[in-house]
Amino acid sequence: MKTVNSILLTIVILILGICTVPGSVLAKEPIVLKAATYHPVAHYLTDDAFKHFGDEIEKRTNGQVKFKWFLAESLAKSIQMYSAVESGLADIAFAGTYAIIHKMPVTAWLELPFVIDSSRHSADVAWDMYTQIPEMAAEYSSVKVLGFFNTSICHMSTLDAPIKTLEDLKGKRIATPSASGINIMKLLGITPQSMLPGDLYMAVHRNMIDGVMFPFAPLRSYKLTDLLANHTICSVYNATNAIIMNKAKWDSLPKDVQQVFDDLRQSAGSLCGQTLTTESGWILEDLKARGDKVYYLTAEEKARWKEKVKPLYKEWIDNLNSKGMDGQALFDKISKISQERREHPYQVDSWWGNAGKKRQK
Repeated sequence: MKTVNSILLTIVILILGICTVPGSVLAKEPIVLKAATYHPVAHYLTDDAFKHFGDEIEKRTNGQVKFKWFLAESLAKSIQMYSAVESGLADIAFAGTYAIIHKMPVTAWLELPFVIDSSRHSADVAWDMYTQIPEMAAEYSSVKVLGFFNTSICHMSTLDAPIKTLEDLKGKRIATPSASGINIMKLLGITPQSMLPGDLYMAVHRNMIDGVMFPFAPLRSYKLTDLLANHTICSVYNATNAIIMNKAKWDSLPKDVQQVFDDLRQSAGSLCGQTLTTESGWILEDLKARGDKVYYLTAEEKARWKEKVKPLYKEWIDNLNSKGMDGQALFDKISKISQERREHPYQVDSWWGNAGKKRQK
């Protein structure tokens, strides 16, 4: 009997002990994901796309997942963002794949000149490429893909008068962060300068370069609009980005959390694309309103530029052929995807929020 009483007393003591433990200790700790970006804090992508995406994940998981943000290269430089996810330094990154585009020959189609209309268009095309072309999916085997988006279309902004012809480009020192952009500029007769986005401001300020081939959305957030007031709307190319997660971290997530991410993959990329496209539009309007010189390349002149960069299409096809793929067939397939997305873009989702719209002061 004493033994039974002792067991009952022990159970009572344990129950009382559990009841006195603070609720926060008993509560399931949230999954905290280290999320990294290279974009400036002032970029509309930061609040309207990246953080908005994180908030939506937190909401849909009922607080089970939370994001710890490392913005503006505070965890890794732009060129290291992809490898930061592969190594586990970052759990999630909005990574510039343009920095490693030489390792992604199929993805590189998106950086060919004059094939993409807008960042919104490229997000749709990239997702379809990834889901319909196994050779592209294989390029991302080391990470979990959560979406795609490209920079907004790159135009040319210069210290002097706007560029109007190929002849105006000859010998100009124009900078870009993209290797694809460098190859394009060489064929156009430019003296290209390879620079990280964060180095462009000082290079312009010190007259080390004559201008930039850079998208309009970050033109303002990198403060380049403080220095450059001449713009040529030429829509040459854009640079690739992907939303990626570390594979081990992905595998560690509960299935229901994985499903939340999977449900938002295409939408998240298109949100980024819409944010960039919207922001680019109103920034251009602001530049016009303040008196900047804005020149739209004529159709005839753009045809001359396209003729100059034609070798890059053949180079892309030949590169895929050399890797055992059918380059021409893939070029034709992606071109068809691109046209279909022009005609049938991904529709706006209800959770997108501001998506790059100009904020009221």
